[in-house]
Amino acid sequence: MKIPAWAGVGFLGFNHALVDAATGFWLFSQGNLAEIAWLFLLYNLVGFGLQPLLGLWVDRCSRPQVGASLGLALLAYELWLLPGLSTLPNLAVWGCVLYVGTASALFHVSAGSLSLNSPQPLTSTACFAAPGVLGLSLGTWAAWQNWPLAFPLGLALCLGSLALLWGGQTQTLHRPVVVMTEKQEFLLLALVMAIALRSFFWNQTQLHSPGAWLLWLGLAACVGKLAGGILAQKWGIRKVAWPGIGLALVCLLLPSPPLWLCCLGVAALQSSSPLTLTALGQLLPGRSALAAGLALGFALALGGLPVLLGWPEFRLP
Repeated sequence: MKIPAWAGVGFLGFNHALVDAATGFWLFSQGNLAEIAWLFLLYNLVGFGLQPLLGLWVDRCSRPQVGASLGLALLAYELWLLPGLSTLPNLAVWGCVLYVGTASALFHVSAGSLSLNSPQPLTSTACFAAPGVLGLSLGTWAAWQNWPLAFPLGLALCLGSLALLWGGQTQTLHRPVVVMTEKQEFLLLALVMAIALRSFFWNQTQLHSPGAWLLWLGLAACVGKLAGGILAQKWGIRKVAWPGIGLALVCLLLPSPPLWLCCLGVAALQSSSPLTLTALGQLLPGRSALAAGLALGFALALGGLPVLLGWPEFRLP
């Protein structure tokens, strides 16, 4: 039995929120912020950097639903059975982070591929991508509050994994190859750089911002992704992308911006995510998982690299 298209996109978005909540909860449950900051950055580089390679593998197997289901199941194991990292030697810690990052990456490229399989890819990718950052914020907040969520989150991930297998195989839409003009190539490059910039900003925000700010910014990011995909589906990518990038730069590059201005800038910056994913999906027909890996993974890894290398901190007031 197949999941209806309208329900499938919402279901993927819900599981995206669960995956990011689970990883945020697991990482930030390992100790205080000073102890696990490097683990968080390492996870980002692994979880995002591996996505293009896993995307190639998922495209070759042509079973994105199985890949997404497997990623959910592996993350449930993470919550229930992986030990606390403080008790492990360094090599085992690296292995655990590699495991979690790989499981997360497998879900993201597989579910991202499924979200592109729609007659309205901008709207569907927005509905898939938007809940993730909100789930990450809530999972991180729950870890900071020491809430016992490991079992219910793991159970929800297991149920989602089974539901994806039960849903049947989604039929692939065959789209013509898109030949991009020079202006379109420049726009795509700008979108990729926008995703790298919002990754840099989000890494700094999650490591250095008060908890209440993190929740508000997560909600703003969710709204921004939804709005970006829906408006671009109606008006076109170019008419949404350039104003969004410009507004984000104005809001976020001001010295010590207030919360409302940060939320506006984050929403504008995050609106580029479904646009980039859809544009890469059109540019790489038949390679939708690779497109998802480049949009959701490689660009985000670029944004996390300067933070790992110790760039000056971007602190919110």
